Amino acid sequence: MLRIGPREFFMTKRFVIPVVVAATALFSCNLGAAGFFPLGDLPGGIVDSQALGISSDGSAVVGQGTSASGTEAFVWTSGGGMVRPGFVPGGESPSFAVAASADGTTVVGQSGNAGSSEAFVWNSSGSAVGLGFLTGGALPSDAIAVSADGLTIVGGSASATGSEAYYWTTGTGMVSLGDLAGGSVSSVAIGVSADGATIVGRGQSGSGSEAFSWTSGGSIVGLGYLPGGSSYRQANAISADATTIVGTSLESTFEFEAFRSVNGGSMQSLGTLGSGSSEALAVSADGAAIVGTSQIALADNAFVWTDAAGMQTVAALAASEGIVIPPGWDLKRAYGISADGGNIVGSGVNQNDNEAWMITLSDTDADGRPNYIDNCPNEPNGPANNPGGGTPQQDTDGDGLGDACDLSITTVSLPSARAGKAYSQQLTALGGTIPYSWTVTQGNLNQSGLSLSSDGLISGEVQSSFLIVFTVQVMDWLGDTAIRELTIKVTLPNCMSCHSVSADAGP
Repeated sequence: MLRIGPREFFMTKRFVIPVVVAATALFSCNLGAAGFFPLGDLPGGIVDSQALGISSDGSAVVGQGTSASGTEAFVWTSGGGMVRPGFVPGGESPSFAVAASADGTTVVGQSGNAGSSEAFVWNSSGSAVGLGFLTGGALPSDAIAVSADGLTIVGGSASATGSEAYYWTTGTGMVSLGDLAGGSVSSVAIGVSADGATIVGRGQSGSGSEAFSWTSGGSIVGLGYLPGGSSYRQANAISADATTIVGTSLESTFEFEAFRSVNGGSMQSLGTLGSGSSEALAVSADGAAIVGTSQIALADNAFVWTDAAGMQTVAALAASEGIVIPPGWDLKRAYGISADGGNIVGSGVNQNDNEAWMITLSDTDADGRPNYIDNCPNEPNGPANNPGGGTPQQDTDGDGLGDACDLSITTVSLPSARAGKAYSQQLTALGGTIPYSWTVTQGNLNQSGLSLSSDGLISGEVQSSFLIVFTVQVMDWLGDTAIRELTIKVTLPNCMSCHSVSADAGP
């Protein structure tokens, strides 16, 4: 199933037996804690809801549900449950909300109007306001994404020459972005950076539908396609910092495959969960986490992708953190992710009902970066390394772990040994991934009558009178290593003053 545009959400709806769900069920939940949260539905209709986006700060989830009026947009918060932005003046069902500003106070989407649809913007203190359409055009128009400050809205609108991507501000109204060269006029803007200066979407070039990017002051630029692919490409989202574009592309086996493009580079395939297609639908603020949907045995499954783990189901990630998804739930599509990657929202099937959901992931060190993309989940990202906060810690040795979590030997000195007497001392390490394995890599420890066990215990009876100098290595479960040189001074037996043997003393 390919996301052609927002109207595709309605084409895939499946009606089920009406069941009453209380939209207030989550009011008392602490959504700062890790967990799985079904979002319910609007009152008065059947249970058929989807979460289509989330604000950057994770405070507001937007989407579409079913009320007594039919398919209708919703905005959900933990303190207020689901509220309805309603329709544009004179409008009607269907409507849906697809994106929100960083703080969740500005929401954009589409509303039924005059037998068509109209882009709208909604403020938490007001009602839905229609954005109209491009000069010379007509309805339909769609609002699909919004900048962090809520001032720049992007989408698509019918124009005098076809369907065109646009940006909208209060000062300019709708401004067309045009289209790629060589094809018919059929473009739509689907994602926008936090500052509103970079927009991505889908246009029409001579080789078919093609993903594009547009930067303020410039023109639409095609992003190409995956190696061996052609015919259809679409950019669905751009990271807040504008470094990472994600979307879907038709590849050489004629399956649609999720991609990312980093810092203007070529498309990189994210793969699939199994046979079939995949789509990347949203990305965290710095590009560290990407979410979407991929097929396993032709069935949609919500996924999350990271550099370290690749693509995995959202359900598998949740299970790895001990988050319980109730029996009967099947997470189909992940449509949105908060800026820090800590909250993922989407659509799924609960028993036989389509229902919106949100997962909040663990952040052990409470540094604003969830464990699954934190290169040091047990130590907060410090301001010295990360002035902006919420970014990975410095990784001096390039091993994928932040310096604060690197494997290190914490034993820095050892007590003296008495010649001819039993000796026992445990070495200690910190960081890395347990279990640890210890070895002697250099020196005269074994010659002295002592030995080092694999679990770090030095033991034995000192049979010599010379200074023991040796180097130990600890290796963690993932193969990371650390070394340290250690010294054991040896004292002579029955010595009244127990002077240590000098460093140049012979055996």
